Amino acid sequence: MEDSIGLGHRRLSIVDLTDAGHQPMTNEDRSLWLVFNGEVYNYVELRQELVDRGHRFTSHTDTEVIIHLYEEEGERCVERLRGMFAFVLWDSRRGRLFAARDRLGIKPFHYYVDRTRFICASEVKALLEAPGVPRQADYAGLADCLFAGFPQSDRTAFSGIRQLPPGFSLIADRNGIRVRKYWDVEYQYNFTRSHAETVDELEHLLDDAVRVHCRSDARLGCHLSGGLDSSTVTGFASRHRPAMKTFSIRFEGGGSWYDETAFAKVMALSAKAQYHEAVPNGEDLANVLPGLLWHMEMPLPNPGGFSYYTVSRLAAEHVKVTLTGHGGDEVFAGYSAQFQTAFGTRPFPAGDAEPVPRIGRLTRAARFGARLAALGVAGTARRIKQRVRRELQTPEDLWISLHCARPPSQNSLLSRRLLTQLNGYSPIDDYISAFRSAPTDQMLDRCLYH
Repeated sequence: MEDSIGLGHRRLSIVDLTDAGHQPMTNEDRSLWLVFNGEVYNYVELRQELVDRGHRFTSHTDTEVIIHLYEEEGERCVERLRGMFAFVLWDSRRGRLFAARDRLGIKPFHYYVDRTRFICASEVKALLEAPGVPRQADYAGLADCLFAGFPQSDRTAFSGIRQLPPGFSLIADRNGIRVRKYWDVEYQYNFTRSHAETVDELEHLLDDAVRVHCRSDARLGCHLSGGLDSSTVTGFASRHRPAMKTFSIRFEGGGSWYDETAFAKVMALSAKAQYHEAVPNGEDLANVLPGLLWHMEMPLPNPGGFSYYTVSRLAAEHVKVTLTGHGGDEVFAGYSAQFQTAFGTRPFPAGDAEPVPRIGRLTRAARFGARLAALGVAGTARRIKQRVRRELQTPEDLWISLHCARPPSQNSLLSRRLLTQLNGYSPIDDYISAFRSAPTDQMLDRCLYH
C-alpha cells in the first residue's frame, strides 16, 4: 500500500521457487512495484542484456526482468516480452499505473473504473468484492455470448467491468485512462523461398518456441490428445525435457471418432514419456459444471471446457506446468470453416465428417416435419429458396454463418425483456471487425487473423 495505491498478488511459483520471487516486487529504490501473472519466456536473454547494461538482480525470476526492462525502455518494454502475461506496474515517480496484456490474450486482465477509482484483477470475482462495484449483468455481453460464444470488444458478461484487449497496454493516472495497441500481426510474404526452406524454418520456429516454453523450475508435462497439435508439441518438448509425463482423456462410447488415445499412447511411447489417462463420464460433467462456470465467469461456449478442465485436473496431480497444442488450428488452418470461407470448399472428405447419432437424425426429421406442418408446402419452398440464396453470400456473411447463432433481433429463443434491454444492439459489427481489419488481402490469412 502507498497513498491511494494498493497491489496484491497470489503467487504460482514457476521460475525461481525461492522467497526472492514473491510479489509485489520492487526495484532497488522502491520507486517501482510490480504484480505479474504469467511467464516471460525470453527472460534469460533479456536478463543478460540488462546485466550487461549495469542492472543488478536479487532474484532469478522473469518478474524482476520486467521491472528493470521498464527502467530502460518505459512502457515500450512490453514490446520486448515474449510470453503470456498480464501485469500492473506502479511508477511512483511519475504517479502512474502501467498495465499490459500479452499479444494473444492468454492471460486475463479485467478492470473497473468510476469517477474515483481504477480497480483491476485477473478475475471478475475479485472486482465484485470491492464495495460499490455493481453485481449486474451486461446484457450486450450476454448477447455476445449467445451469438458468438464469448463477449466482443472489451466487454465482459458483467456491467461496468471491462477487459484489456490482447496486445494492448494501459496507463492510469490523474489524467484518466489511456489504452494503446502495442502489437499486431505483420504479414511478410516470401514467394521465392523453396518448400524445403519453408519446412526447415518452420521446424526451427516450432522447436525454439517449445524450447523456451520448457523453461520452468517446476515439474512440467504435456497435454496429449493424440492429434497433430499436441503430438507435435510433445515431440519437440521431448527434445528438451526427457522423461516427461503426458496427460490424456478418453470418452467411452462413440467409437474411434471420439477416442484418439491409441494415437496418444504411440506418441507418448515415441517421446519416451510416461502416459497418464482419465476417463470422465456424464456424472463427472454434472459434478464439475457449477465449479467450471464459476471459474470461467461466463457461459460455457462448448463442451471443450469440460475436457480441458478434466485433463488439467489429472495433470495437477503430477506436475505444475503443462504444454498444450491449443492455438495450432488457429495458426495452421485446422478448421473447416477457414477453408470453406477462403476457398469455398471443405479441407476434409465428407466421409471423414463427425458421425451424426441416430437420435440426431430423428430429431432433424421431426424438426423438418414440424416446419412443413407450420409453413405449408409453399412456405417450406420459400424457406428452401432462401437457404439456397445464402450460398451467394459475401465472405463475411459466410464466416458469420459458420461460427455464430442468429443475431438477437432474429433469435426467437431470446425473451422480449432481454431484447428490450439490448435496445437494438447487434454484436455483428464487433464480431466481424477483426476479419475486416486484418492487415492482409489474403482471404485465408484474414480467417486466421480473426
